[in-house]
Amino acid sequence: MFSNLSAENSLIASQVFHDVCLSFLSIVLEGLPFLFLSAVVSGLVSAFVPPSAWATLMPRSKAGGLGIGIVTGFFMPMCECGSVAVVRRMLRQGLPRTVALTYLLASPILNPFCVLSTYYAFRSQHPWSMVGSRLTLGLILIIYLSWSLSRRRPQEILQEDLWIQDGKQTPSLNNEDCCGHDHGHDHGHDGHHDREDYHSHHSPRYLRFLHAVSEDFIAVLTFLVIGAAFAACLNTFLPRESLAAWGQHPIMGPVLGVFLAQVLCLCSTTDAFVIAAFPTFSFAAKLAFLVSGPLFDFKLVWMYQVIFRRRTVFWLWFNITLGTLLLIYLWRPI
Repeated sequence: MFSNLSAENSLIASQVFHDVCLSFLSIVLEGLPFLFLSAVVSGLVSAFVPPSAWATLMPRSKAGGLGIGIVTGFFMPMCECGSVAVVRRMLRQGLPRTVALTYLLASPILNPFCVLSTYYAFRSQHPWSMVGSRLTLGLILIIYLSWSLSRRRPQEILQEDLWIQDGKQTPSLNNEDCCGHDHGHDHGHDGHHDREDYHSHHSPRYLRFLHAVSEDFIAVLTFLVIGAAFAACLNTFLPRESLAAWGQHPIMGPVLGVFLAQVLCLCSTTDAFVIAAFPTFSFAAKLAFLVSGPLFDFKLVWMYQVIFRRRTVFWLWFNITLGTLLLIYLWRPI
């Protein structure tokens, strides 16, 4: 009897482990092509776009930066996995923060591939209504988030190596410290950037390209793997059948939609096909899933940390979650 129970438990444990591994690999393999593409784009930016271009071509006003970031998000499509590496490189090159952070948030949800996939997935479920609602609410949320972040000092929100504002490094990154004198100290972080600057100005373009691609790919891949492992565990143990009944609830339905989007960690170009297959979910629950997912999920908790400080990542999660629910309840009054 005990041997039978032991064998059954071993079989269950083996199946659970198999499901976790399968979910983990699906998340990583889904994100890897976009991550590699973003690293290539990032390398091209590093090797062929001089930092002075960002200072001369980009608008200085916050409103102009928001507009450019939104337009770039449409014409330079990236999923949420891919845009992290590109934005990290652009910030280090001196791209104004408002443009960079708006693009980071806008590209996954406003790009044409996301629009087309949403329409096709909901082609028998009022597709234009879903596409229009997703774009409208997503745009409102992106403008709010980008504007709020642009009003804060870079030292408060960005990682230390990205303390660049309007194309100029902040004083805390220069050798001139608070007293205004050059003491010639070789701070570890400054030394790293000096070597990187020398490398970027004195190496052939193809070497600078390869260096940037490898650096950005490995840096973001680490966080993708950590986030995918965490999401795979949640995804495996999620009781999907018992959640179906909540999908029609006027209040809990959108909450469930946001929760599933953050747990399942789907790419914004494929998430519409998944949620469209839940017939028991209301329009509001599906819309909450599609609005919140591209902006924040559990793998982005770690991936965003290559750009943002940890408390800023928490701020993003809180505001995206709460903002999505408020917009859904206002958009579809209960």
